Amino acid sequence: DRLDFKINFFSNIQVTGFFNLQQLPFTHFTYRIRYNFQQMKIAVVEDNDLSRDLIVNTLLGLTEMDVLPYENGQTAWKDLDNGYRTDVVITDVNMPKMDGLTLLGKIKHKDPGTPCIVISGNPNYKKAAEDLGADRFLAKPFSTTELIRVVKDITV
Repeated sequence: DRLDFKINFFSNIQVTGFFNLQQLPFTHFTYRIRYNFQQMKIAVVEDNDLSRDLIVNTLLGLTEMDVLPYENGQTAWKDLDNGYRTDVVITDVNMPKMDGLTLLGKIKHKDPGTPCIVISGNPNYKKAAEDLGADRFLAKPFSTTELIRVVKDITV
C-alpha cells in the first residue's frame, strides 16, 4: 500500500518520501530535505493564499529557513525599505497595491545583489522580469522540486 523511495541529487540534498497508493489518483506525498541553508531568510510575496501557503510550507517543511509571507508587494516593500534584510525574495507578478515587477525594480535599485525569483502564470512576463534583474523566473504551475532547485541554484 506504500511506495518508499530515496533520491540524492545536487550532491548535498537527499529527498525521501512515500506515495500512499490507496489514495490514488490524489496521491499523498511527503518528503524531507537535508541541506545546509544556514538559516536563510526568504520573503514570499504572493496574493493568492493557496499559492503563498504552498510555497511557504514547502520551504518551511524542507529546510531550516526563516520564511516571511506577504500578500502584496506594498507590504513586502515596507519591510524591505525599512531595513529588513532577506537572502532571497520570491514574488508573483500580478498582485494588488504593488505588482511584483514594481517590487523587483525597487529591490534591485536599492540592493542589486538581493537574489529575486519571479513567479507567474503568464510566461510573457519572463523577459520583463529578466530586464529588471530577476535572477530566475518560474512559470506557474511549478513543482516543489523546481522551487527548491531554483532556490538552491541562486543561493549556493
